[in-house]
Amino acid sequence: MEDRNKIIADLFSRAKQYLHPDHNILILHIGEDFTFLINANGTDKAPQSWVLPIGSNVTSDKYFIHKPPTADEIEYAIIEVEDEIMALNPTIEKGKYRLMSFDPLVHDIAGYAGVTGNKLPIKEMESVFSRVAAIVSGRPASMDILPDSNEFAAGLLIVREVMHHLYFQEIILK
Repeated sequence: MEDRNKIIADLFSRAKQYLHPDHNILILHIGEDFTFLINANGTDKAPQSWVLPIGSNVTSDKYFIHKPPTADEIEYAIIEVEDEIMALNPTIEKGKYRLMSFDPLVHDIAGYAGVTGNKLPIKEMESVFSRVAAIVSGRPASMDILPDSNEFAAGLLIVREVMHHLYFQEIILK
């Protein structure tokens, strides 16, 4: 079980060096059991955070019976992930934050998308998701270099839904 308070404190501590008074940073971290969104608001006070029960392992274990998961399994997972993220819409004001991640999974997604800079645009993330969707739809997994783990698929799904439903066009990679 992940120590949520320690993860939040560690991520906030890492983000401090990137804070700027003109913008707020929302840190995204996808753990095995939970997804964390942390408002690194530029002050030393305790950050506002949201801990969602949709981590890469827990989502994969709950919804993905097959490897790779079926299209229906992906759709059922999307419904829960969407519901969890959409509940934050009234709280996380559109356009107020820049999305940042130290998460190795997010960096892996950027690498599979061919991103060489420090930002993962939504378009490139979608290109990776489309490749996973093609595999789920029957394309041989051996035709792609993407990880064949269901946990990767679940993590990618979470990143996608965060970007779409909280209106982020990119993730800053740190």
